[in-house]
Amino acid sequence: MNSRYYFALLFAVLSCVLKYTNAHYRIWNGKYRNIEKSPYLVSIHDSGMYICTGALISLQMVLTAAHCVAYSRGNLIVVEAGITDLYDTNEDGQMRGVESIHHPCDYNPKTGHMDIGVIKLHSPFKRGSRVEIIELCDTILNLGIKMRVSGWGATSGDSERHSCTLQTTHVNIVPTQECAPMAATSGKMITESMICAKRDGTSPCQGDSGAPAVANGKLCAVVSYGKGCENPDYPTVYTDVNNANVRNFLSDAMSD
Repeated sequence: MNSRYYFALLFAVLSCVLKYTNAHYRIWNGKYRNIEKSPYLVSIHDSGMYICTGALISLQMVLTAAHCVAYSRGNLIVVEAGITDLYDTNEDGQMRGVESIHHPCDYNPKTGHMDIGVIKLHSPFKRGSRVEIIELCDTILNLGIKMRVSGWGATSGDSERHSCTLQTTHVNIVPTQECAPMAATSGKMITESMICAKRDGTSPCQGDSGAPAVANGKLCAVVSYGKGCENPDYPTVYTDVNNANVRNFLSDAMSD
């Protein structure tokens, strides 16, 4: 293990220890989630530091947000599957390096349009009780549909530290008009590639970018951006995997 990775890992472990000594760093109405209940989830690391959540759409392909990986050096990214706690060395996780990174040519980081990315791994993960793929949604979701969102993001809006253990919550799809004021204050806009979701008292947070939103057992959207984590007036914006342009991109990326 090189010194850079060692100190990054040490810092992350200490952050987790400090967090558990402060009650306000628990996820806002979220719950602990064992990876065996969501074995498609993976954590994405850059230079030894956790950066985003992703989902296995094949044993060699990870779906995440474009902004997580579009400007990263692939040789510094590692994806880990089969773990609940990012720093529990007793867990039998699997780690893979990256062969290639894909994002849409019309991805726009300023507006958030087409914020979707695919990581192709050097070699496939091995399927097991803690590692499995998830299918993509094949139906359009109606307003009010409940989606499960899980990730290792921060557990408080005023924290920059991510969670050591996997956390989960549910949100409901709301009209995209509800996201427009929040998007405007963030310098972004709502486009046809997006859907919005919220639920009072809970939400994804910093570090949950790329996390899958799952409905009826299928992956329907990917966390893109939000504004704060504890304000019911601010829904979270997701990239919609049912959008025709998104599906075309995914089809091309997976055939690479």
